[in-house]
Amino acid sequence: MHPHNPYAAPDSELDVLPQHCSRDGKFALLPSGCDLPARCIKCNAPVAIAPKKTTLYWHTPWLYLLILLNILIYIIVGLIARRTHAVTPYLCDQHRLRRRRRMQLCFGASLACIALTFVGDHFQSGAVFGLSIFGALIFFIVGLFVSRRLYANKITKEYTRIGGCGEAFLASLRQQ
Repeated sequence: MHPHNPYAAPDSELDVLPQHCSRDGKFALLPSGCDLPARCIKCNAPVAIAPKKTTLYWHTPWLYLLILLNILIYIIVGLIARRTHAVTPYLCDQHRLRRRRRMQLCFGASLACIALTFVGDHFQSGAVFGLSIFGALIFFIVGLFVSRRLYANKITKEYTRIGGCGEAFLASLRQQ
């Protein structure tokens, strides 16, 4: 039986975070080959379900200038020059549900806009047809952004700088 020690450090249910994961401002830094701790990347809550690994891609922003030359050249050079890092982005039940609802809302709005194209085509209204196609495209692009959990800000041979983490998760990491 252990006596109560009022000067002892408090016990925590939190997992011990790996020392290799650190913080650099609003980004998490991971050395090459390392993974994120098993905590929600938004609120730092414990996570019971392990998600699938996600591969983050990054290339230097200077390559976007190739779009001015030719989009096909940009795609080919971007695929060759990109760097990758596989991570496991843990989300708690609350944030996973919020992400799923946002994705469903954008997908439903995009489908509604596509259905509106048939209405515009039926009444031979070019404005309704054009706006509905534009709306479907906009909702699709917005859906891509609300569905992403993390993004790579920079990937080098030594480390990966990851954005999209919540402040509570970043506060639990040691400062770089």
